[in-house]
Amino acid sequence: SAEDAKTHDSFDAATQTAAELYAKFGLDEGAIDFVGHAMALQDSDAYLAGPATVLIKAIKLYAYSLAAHSKSPYLYPVYGLSTLPEAFSRVCSLRGGIFMLNHDVSEILFGEDGKVAGVRVG
Repeated sequence: SAEDAKTHDSFDAATQTAAELYAKFGLDEGAIDFVGHAMALQDSDAYLAGPATVLIKAIKLYAYSLAAHSKSPYLYPVYGLSTLPEAFSRVCSLRGGIFMLNHDVSEILFGEDGKVAGVRVG
């Protein structure tokens, strides 16, 4: 676990970088590119200078997604791109929200906790 120091074998994932984690395990350039960009979905090599916890969490998400969806960790529309907004509207409806198309967002409303609480349109 990224937070459980007992599993790190003298590696401090919170203070050491992703590059240092790769070096600890002796990964070559090809493996580093695959893990960082294909598994952890990092869009540049800037993550290498960041804390290793970010990389560990991204790889765990990849592994959990692969376990949940068996053939691929990525979800993709089987019946074309039109199923994406359909799925979003279905989830929105199940959670008591309103899915609106062709409306300009005039303001994003935040709650006291800093999380998005609503959207003002019009």
